[in-house]
Order: sequence, then C-alpha cells, then structure tokens
Amino acid sequence: MSSLMNEYIRVSGVGLCRICNPNHQYLLGANPNRQNVLTPIGGAFWFDKDAPLLQWEPIFLDNQQNELRFLLRRTILNDFATWFRTRKQRETNPFREFYEELVDEYAVIPKLEPSDVLFRHYRTVEYEGITKRLSQAGWPTHYILELFDVEFINQMTWERLRDIGQHLSLEWVTRAEIETGISQTSHRVIDAEILLSDS
Repeated sequence: MSSLMNEYIRVSGVGLCRICNPNHQYLLGANPNRQNVLTPIGGAFWFDKDAPLLQWEPIFLDNQQNELRFLLRRTILNDFATWFRTRKQRETNPFREFYEELVDEYAVIPKLEPSDVLFRHYRTVEYEGITKRLSQAGWPTHYILELFDVEFINQMTWERLRDIGQHLSLEWVTRAEIETGISQTSHRVIDAEILLSDS
C-alpha cells in the first residue's frame, strides 16, 4: 500500500448542503462511514459515461465506479481538478445524495421531488488531508468540495424536517457546537466547520 501511495492519491469530488433553520442551527447527519460523526448532508458526485476520467485509469476502492471518489495518479491530479471545475459531464447539485440520505437512509421525509428544493452553489473548496472514511482510512486525499445553500420550496417538506425533534441520526446543531466539535444533545463528534464560512 505504501508504494501505491507514492504514485497515487485519493480524490473526492463532493457536494455538501448547508441547511439552516430560523434559530440559526445547522442540520447534520450521523455518517455511518465515519463512525457516526455528525457531518453535512451530501456526498460524492456521479460522473457521466462520456467524461474523460476512465482514460486516466482511476482505481475504484469501493466498487462505486460512477462516483468521483477514487485513486488517481498524482501526475494527473491537476487535469482532474481542472475538469471538475468546468462543472461538465458530472452532477452539479447534490439532489441525488440529498434524497438518498433524507428519504432512504434517515427516513425523515417520505418523498422528495427535484422541484421541492432549490440548491444554490456558493463556494468551492479545494484542499488535501487524510481521509477518515472507514473503508479507505489513512489515504492522503485531494478534496474538491462544492457547498450549497438549500431552500425548501415545498413548505410541508420543510416543516417536517424543521420539526424532527429527537431523531436518531439527524440533529440541529448550533454554530458554537460546530466550533467545539461536540453535540451538546447527543455528545457525538461534529465535523462541519466548512459550513461556517462563505469564503
């Protein structure tokens, strides 16, 4: 694995959602891939079949061969980042992951249509770190994150989400809790500081 790390770096192209309520709290979900750490709603984008990625010979670690989460030769990293920022041949909003988490996984909303919600892309962040994702822990990772503010057009859907109460996997947390990294309600670890800045 160490020799592979010398040649390859893990890349992660992700869309994350900033969901706020009138009390200036942020909605986070317990991430099963991170030992239930509270993180923003969202996940890896999917890419189109005609995207140039496969010619770069990525290595998919979780058999998710349509996700922008894989190993890539370090020499190609700039090409990938340039392509990602064109916002072509890939998903450009997090609706699919948003639906999977809130409807399928957390089951807090019974149904959701694209017309029920509006995503506003407000920031792109690019940095390197070590992934904490359980199946790929320890890999140096180049992250490109697109951040979105979320507005609910369907008020019934928003009210259901706003009033979730003591949900097992979702929490409304304050800015102070995000800054300290601990939920005062569940005592779970929080990793969501990226939501606190617009620049």
